[in-house]
Amino acid sequence: MLLDRAQWHLLADVDEIFDRASFQIGLVSQEDFSFFKIAHDVDEAVREILQFYKVYHFCALVEEKLVLRICQPLSKDAVAELNKNSRT
Repeated sequence: MLLDRAQWHLLADVDEIFDRASFQIGLVSQEDFSFFKIAHDVDEAVREILQFYKVYHFCALVEEKLVLRICQPLSKDAVAELNKNSRT
C-alpha cells in the first residue's frame, strides 16, 4: 500500500517508473503490478488493508511451493483462476 495524497502527486508516475525500470528489462511481469495499490487518503488505505486481511492470513514456502493460508474459502471461480494462472 502506497499513500499519495491527491494534492501531493508524489506517486503519480509510479507505474511508469516501474515500467521503465523493471518491466521493460524483464525484472517483473505485468501481473506484479497488482501487488501494490496507491491510495489517495488514509481512509482509503485502511479500507484496502482491512479488505485484504479479511481473506489473506499468511504465506510460506514449503518444499519449493508457495502455500497460502486464507481466512475464508475462495469461490470456485477464484480457485479456477488461480489454477489457470499458477506456474507449476
